[in-house]
Amino acid sequence: MRVVRHLDGSGARVDEVGGKAVGLDRLLSYGFPVPTALAITVDAYRSFVNGSDLRERLVKVATSELPTPDHIEAEAHTIDEMFRLTQLDHEIEQEVRTSVRTLLAEGPIAVRSSATAEDMGAASFAGQYLTVLGIEEEEAALEAIKLCWASLWGPSVRAYR
Repeated sequence: MRVVRHLDGSGARVDEVGGKAVGLDRLLSYGFPVPTALAITVDAYRSFVNGSDLRERLVKVATSELPTPDHIEAEAHTIDEMFRLTQLDHEIEQEVRTSVRTLLAEGPIAVRSSATAEDMGAASFAGQYLTVLGIEEEEAALEAIKLCWASLWGPSVRAYR
């Protein structure tokens, strides 16, 4: 399983890292100046969810009717907490830490979503997923990654989807 995909212009795929990361990778392939970037793969997300109690909860959320606004906010908060408290698999965590450490050596980083269902022909999720800026520590990066993953289940994203 590939956990981290360093964006270097070598042809990242949407099903592997999402649309935003593919766009950055494409810009690199054309020679545009793009800051050093990497993407945590869809496989890493799936492993995180499937290897924990999250899967059952998310299946229930995905297959249920959209709740009232108050309930969807509370549910999103619960999902955020579940993602935050779920431990990454040791091997995944070590690979992510190593890659993040390399980025942090260059300065503060941003953690952004790059969903596979983002910016499609019939739908655009622009601005609906979480972005965390100014991260200066590994632990903060790991938490930001989990919260970006959790933002897939946020109120505006669920309502739009």
